[in-house]
Amino acid sequence: MINEGERDRLASLIVEAAWRLRSEGARISTAEIVKAVELAEAYMSLLGKRELSRDELELLLCSSFTMFQGDCNTLKDALALIEGGRRLKERAASILSDIERDLETIGGKPRARITKKKATRAKSKAEKAEKIAAFYRLKRAGVIRGTPGRERIVDSSQIRRIALELARSGASSLDEAVRNMEMPREWDGVLDAVEAGYHPGELAEASEKRLLKLARAAERKHDRGLLESVAEELARRLRCGYRVRDPHAVASILEKAGVMTDTLRRILALEAPMASQLSPDNLVKALEASDYEKGGRLLASALEKMSRDEALRVISRVDPRYLWNLSKRTMRKLDDKSVVAAYYASNAIRESLRYFETSDESRGDLASDYLEKARSMSENISSSIIDKPVLAGLIEEASVYLRLAESLGGNLDPGLLEGELRKIGYIEGIRFLRNAYRVAGEELRRVILSSMERLLYRLSSREGLRLLPVKRRSRVPPGRVDVRRSLYSIMRVEPQPITYLRKLKSARLSLALDMSGSMFEYSSWAIGVASLFSNNLERLILFSHDVSVYREPITRRMLARILLEYEFEGYTNISKALREAGASTRSRRVVVVSDLKQTVEDEPVPAVVESLRKLGKKIVFIVPSKHDEQARMDVERAGGIVVPVRDPRRMAGVILRVLLRG
Repeated sequence: MINEGERDRLASLIVEAAWRLRSEGARISTAEIVKAVELAEAYMSLLGKRELSRDELELLLCSSFTMFQGDCNTLKDALALIEGGRRLKERAASILSDIERDLETIGGKPRARITKKKATRAKSKAEKAEKIAAFYRLKRAGVIRGTPGRERIVDSSQIRRIALELARSGASSLDEAVRNMEMPREWDGVLDAVEAGYHPGELAEASEKRLLKLARAAERKHDRGLLESVAEELARRLRCGYRVRDPHAVASILEKAGVMTDTLRRILALEAPMASQLSPDNLVKALEASDYEKGGRLLASALEKMSRDEALRVISRVDPRYLWNLSKRTMRKLDDKSVVAAYYASNAIRESLRYFETSDESRGDLASDYLEKARSMSENISSSIIDKPVLAGLIEEASVYLRLAESLGGNLDPGLLEGELRKIGYIEGIRFLRNAYRVAGEELRRVILSSMERLLYRLSSREGLRLLPVKRRSRVPPGRVDVRRSLYSIMRVEPQPITYLRKLKSARLSLALDMSGSMFEYSSWAIGVASLFSNNLERLILFSHDVSVYREPITRRMLARILLEYEFEGYTNISKALREAGASTRSRRVVVVSDLKQTVEDEPVPAVVESLRKLGKKIVFIVPSKHDEQARMDVERAGGIVVPVRDPRRMAGVILRVLLRG
């Protein structure tokens, strides 16, 4: 038998459902309501149930209320509203009870004035922590309002409205409602949140600024656990390649939490002049991972604080191109002619590169002066820290850049172009050819196009950067014999020693290249990265605010012309490019070269990545050192892979492993 309380609850629920249906025009008699209550009671008694599920109640009421005639949708909606309303009232009552309990804890009453100092006064530390948590909950919920020192508790009617609003948000308790709220932006609010235990559980979701603020709050409140958690999250981001906006503040937090390592110091040194914290070994490794511009500043800062012998040992281990930023005081301390000559040669390289990039003749004059000084200094060197062949190579490289830059005036010699282009780096070669293509006539453009084609071939094939395998070993002829493997098989006395190489069709992919204005600084870098995939293109998408699509066959000459002619300009629509790249049914891999700075209103990039992942696509973003870090985190959470690349040639192996994984 069911008890009286359960019978009353069941009867009130059925009556409420009947009255709601009557208000919507249904004709339900009192006899049918009584019949439904009796039927429900008998059903519960027969099965020994304490309450009915919604499905069971719907079945019983549909059987009792004859007006439905098999269509119970209206009844289902009515029961859902009743049930939701009852749960809302229960949650609101629970939250109201929590508010009243917290008011009692801090000794406050509705409409009374209150201050944090008075409300949190306590004899023991545990009691004070409890009062701080109660005060913070009430303030975050809006029960306590006003500026610090002039706060007041709202009246009883407002407290009930607050409880109802929090219940509508889905919370069942005041604690749950407060934890679902966003962290306060004010400094005092963050301090309160830390002391009350209300800080983000998912630190990976927080921005760098919020993490630093949280760490400082934890430090002031002596919350060692939270400080270490924040430091671990910052260290994880550094190891994963995220750029930090405030390296000094991050380093301070890592040091205080005791998680700073030599590796993290080396990474941070690339973001700010913190060379004094680096050991010589870590300094050399940091320079290897840096470009010459940033690396030169880092090395100059480090050498100023070293002794002469230690500084010379470091210089003998690094690329002399990093010496362009040495101060006169450092050079006087080192007192070595080869270092001074390398200083002038590295500056000649730097200024000549800027000359053919900007066509600024003053840069050319400066490069010529540096080059002459380097030559005169190198003639009188006998024994030195920097070998004479290395120094001669620097001087020759600078002179090549200068001759190529001077040839942009309209007298570009094809013979000079072919001979000199092989003496410079790939990225510099691409930069030069694009600048030369803009000012050249039709006949000279054909020469530049051929040079660009050969340069792309060198980058994608001759240097071993063919990223996706196009061959596999097989013991089935026909095919060329793999001599090395066959000899090993003969030495091992295998039954079928001859091993063949059989050509297979190259794996294909869709490549999307960001040509927007935000990528102008990285234009030559982006083209160098795109060139790595010239053997494997099934679809090429060039995008800014709009997209241009090229499909197979994409020859190397066609790719060279495209990369020479297109300008980096306009806004960025990554989502549209992704949809176009993912439309291919032949290629499973999609590679996007971009800085992730979406500037066009469209579907969010992570949403497009997630939808393509569900279709079985592998999405890989190759990004420069300066990119949108928040967008990167969002893309990675959606299932995309992000690979930061400084030098395309150095990163080829990493990109290969990423593309072949999974």
